[in-house]
Amino acid sequence: QAQEDGFPAVIEVSAQDFSDSRMTPNDLKNKIHQIAGRIEFPLNQLSFGVHDLNLVEQTDNNNPQVIIDKHRHTVLDLIKCSFNIFGLKAGEAINGELISLIEKATAENLEADKPVYVIDIPVEQVGLDSKETSALKERAANIKNLIGNMNTISGHEIKDRILAVRMSLGSGHDGETVFPFSQQTIRDFNRDCIDTIPNLMGAHNIDFQPQSVLNELVNTKFAYLRVGSELTYT
Repeated sequence: QAQEDGFPAVIEVSAQDFSDSRMTPNDLKNKIHQIAGRIEFPLNQLSFGVHDLNLVEQTDNNNPQVIIDKHRHTVLDLIKCSFNIFGLKAGEAINGELISLIEKATAENLEADKPVYVIDIPVEQVGLDSKETSALKERAANIKNLIGNMNTISGHEIKDRILAVRMSLGSGHDGETVFPFSQQTIRDFNRDCIDTIPNLMGAHNIDFQPQSVLNELVNTKFAYLRVGSELTYT
């Protein structure tokens, strides 16, 4: 689709995919490059990103140093393989350390692009009930507070490099039935957050959403849209 539209392609995966060593960032990069080569997609139009970077739950050892070392090795591998989009869950205690690791590793790699960040907002932190997409409470204030905390906890000024703040707008589907996102909810988010979100807003689970919803998303600043995983597997 990116080739047809003449746009760059962002390949984004979960950091959990690399946690058990069955696949490395370099394995993924090489595989994507092979696919791009077969369809003659320009490699300089490819970007790589990773989300769910917090690997604490994947670490058997609770020793803080072991956990940090695991993250450091993962971040170094990612940056070495040209990953420069990093997704962090808002409100995670380890975010400050992760941002510091990313910023330091990037500064030490002269060939690396400056990292950009996607902040994933958990449903409960924006007052959005997963069963009722119109139940929105204090979302703008919560999002603004979460973004502000990212700078404070890391000691790095990253606000200008937040690519998007991404959230759930509903389940989207259950494998058989599509649940269109509420277009009023999308407009409400845009209205209340327009002075809060630095660049873009993003949404998960856009698989099979009708064209009218996709149009509303793009027209109201929701321009970082993640496909998957249902459509990806299909």
